[in-house]
Amino acid sequence: CGYEPRTTGGYHPGGMAVDCHATGIHLIEFFLEAEKIDAFGGIGVYGCWNSPGLHLDTGARGRRWACFVPRDYVRIDRDVLKSLVYV
Repeated sequence: CGYEPRTTGGYHPGGMAVDCHATGIHLIEFFLEAEKIDAFGGIGVYGCWNSPGLHLDTGARGRRWACFVPRDYVRIDRDVLKSLVYV
């Protein structure tokens, strides 16, 4: 993981967010492990990245979303979680 500077809004410029990927773990497992950490208010699952991964931030709690097509964000629900098995 690493800090990604940006000129747009969001939590990245303030050092309150990171975009990351992990090797040796499936994307759904990565998401479920991140869910266990209370510090993450926002968790975004990005299956559309070259190396699928997560956006993690310390903002408002309970925000969860997924993006499988660039700029197309969906709320994570049961169907989205099922689809993560195939990413």
